[in-house]
This record gives sequence, C-alpha cells and structure tokens, in this order.
Amino acid sequence: GGSLVAEVIAEFVRDAPANVEALLAAHKAGDLHVVSNLTHALKGMAANVGAQAMQSLCRTIEMDEPAAAAQALARLPDCMQATCRALANGPD
Repeated sequence: GGSLVAEVIAEFVRDAPANVEALLAAHKAGDLHVVSNLTHALKGMAANVGAQAMQSLCRTIEMDEPAAAAQALARLPDCMQATCRALANGPD
C-alpha cells in the first residue's frame, strides 16, 4: 500500500479542483455560509500538503475584507493548479 503522505496528496489533487470551483460558485451566488465552509476545508487540505500559498489565500478569504477576499479568490484557481502540479511532480 501507499504511504499516508501519498494518500493525502492524492486526495488533495483529486478534491481541491472541485472545492475551488464550488467556492467560486458560492461566492458568485453570495452564499457566505458555503464560502466559509469551503474556505475552511480548503485551508485544512492545503495545510495537510504544506501548500502555504494556498493556505494564505484561504486565510485572506476568511478574514471577510471584501476587496482582499475577492483578490484572493481570483488567485485561488491558479494557485491550486500550481500546487497540484508541484505535488504531482513530487519533491526534487
């Protein structure tokens, strides 16, 4: 069987894109409760894989300062994709 680390990474790569998509949709719909829940979940997923840039964006989104949160949300998809690529390539 694979290691726990490999499992956590696989889970992140599998689940993060859908979570980011759902987060952006919830934000667009103005559903702050869902935004809050998904942001918190993504922050935890990012923490599990050591994705500090993504954690930082999630913290900014959670702080509820609308302009900063909107900027962080706009950057989240690219950050998530870069994180997935880095995790797929493994540590060098």
